[in-house]
Amino acid sequence: MRALVAMTSTVTSMMLVLICGAALTVVATLRRWSPSILFSVGVALGLRMLVALVAQGHTPLDVASNFHSVARFTAEGKDPLIAALPYQWNFLPAMPYVWSALLHLHLPWETTDKVVVILAEGLNTVLVATLASSRQRLRAFQYAVNPIALLVAGWHGQIDPIAVSCGLLALVCLRRRDVAAGAAAGALVGLGIAIKSWPALFAVAVLRATRPARWPAVVAATLALPVALFVTMPVFVNARLHKDASIILGYRGWVGSWGWSGIVRLITGRAIVGYTGVAQVREQRVAVVLFVLALPVVLWVWRRAAPGVFMLAVLFIFLVTTAGFGVQYVYWPLPLAIAYGTRRTWLYIGPAAVLAASIYLGHQTWGQNVGLSIVAIVGILVALPFDQRIAPSQPIDPSSDRASAQCRQETRTPASAGAATS
Repeated sequence: MRALVAMTSTVTSMMLVLICGAALTVVATLRRWSPSILFSVGVALGLRMLVALVAQGHTPLDVASNFHSVARFTAEGKDPLIAALPYQWNFLPAMPYVWSALLHLHLPWETTDKVVVILAEGLNTVLVATLASSRQRLRAFQYAVNPIALLVAGWHGQIDPIAVSCGLLALVCLRRRDVAAGAAAGALVGLGIAIKSWPALFAVAVLRATRPARWPAVVAATLALPVALFVTMPVFVNARLHKDASIILGYRGWVGSWGWSGIVRLITGRAIVGYTGVAQVREQRVAVVLFVLALPVVLWVWRRAAPGVFMLAVLFIFLVTTAGFGVQYVYWPLPLAIAYGTRRTWLYIGPAAVLAASIYLGHQTWGQNVGLSIVAIVGILVALPFDQRIAPSQPIDPSSDRASAQCRQETRTPASAGAATS
């Protein structure tokens, strides 16, 4: 009984924080607030620390227990991919190395995990303002108080915000048009892949923004850190590389509670969900095919869009086509949705926030969560940035190849004109 009362009190406190965040978003948008970036960073860090405090003892099991086991295995020199139970850790060991070092601080595990995530959210707040196409200070504040970000970072403590930092930094690098920009962006994507696999999606945006002649350098920069981490695992955690490769490449999401895979179950009346199973494996393969078929369409429709807008479209389409789902997935496009979003973007953010809150805090049935996911996907389709298919003209960087080509063209033009008149 006491446990039920404590949980109810925790959920009530958390809902009040989320409602305050949503209300601040609405008021800031309507009144066009423009607080300083430093203020927004402070708000972001403060709110996430408050949420983490409220969540003490209620952090979801994957972070509270599974990630803790992964950290201990790594600190003991054991391979976290093999020592952990299936689907507890299917990624490269960048974060386990960080956690194993932080264990020496002897802090409570939930604090150990979340401190790095919350610090990354401070950086993400700055990056949202950096990438925003307009009203940068307002966008930073909107991100700082967003309920989805508060839940994923503060309540859950998932490491996706750290991976997102790498992707956003890569997009910032692409704003420079010099020779090193593509390689730097690729290296940051590689760091994201070392943290969690899905930031590989950002590689599409990096390659799209880079001249084909430089693709080998970009690919090499992207793969350098992941490959280095992988091949050195036998040295640090006594790994068996062939088995680790199978585990990493065999990663699967939780199938049956999101989008079209949920609709299939509603129609058939068979609510079979999970990571494995004949139906789950088949549907995940179908999802890969759907995404691969949709990606060329995205490349064509947004061929002239800014890299960040294009990346937002890619992430949106991934959420529409995926069969597997973790609640943190709805966070992936959030920073870009706020940075580049329009009024229609809130048709995604609103339902996604309700879905995240219901999964983390509520007791909804499987069918209700599937229904909420369908509403969120409809919001995604409405929020696709069709009105930003053409990037606004940017001033040319004097050090870029384009600037050099333009200068050469301008020096040839007078000579051509003189020859024509003589």
